[in-house]
Amino acid sequence: MDWINSHYAVSALLMVPLLAFCFWLVFRPYKQNLPEWLIISTFITAQGMFLYIMLIVLPKQWLDLSFLFLLLINIYIIWTVTQYFSPKPRLQTVARTVGA
Repeated sequence: MDWINSHYAVSALLMVPLLAFCFWLVFRPYKQNLPEWLIISTFITAQGMFLYIMLIVLPKQWLDLSFLFLLLINIYIIWTVTQYFSPKPRLQTVARTVGA
C-alpha cells in the first residue's frame, strides 16, 4: 500500500486496463466495446489524478486524505458513468457501476 501511495500516477495508469475490463464485463448488455471503455477509464483516471492533486494541498491534520479521496473518486465514477448512460435507468446504471 505504501508503494501505491508513493507512486500514485504509475499505479493509477496501470489500473486503467483493469478498470476498463471490469466495466466492459458489467456493462455488456449496453453494447460498449473494450476500446470505448479504455477511453472512458482513462478519462476517469485523469480526472481522479486532478482531484488527488487538489486534495494534496489540504493539511493532513484536518482529515485522512486517502479516505476522502476514496470517497470522492467513487462518487465521481458513479456520477460519470451515470451521465454517460443517461437514457438508461439511473438506478440500474448505479448498481452496475458499484458492481464493477
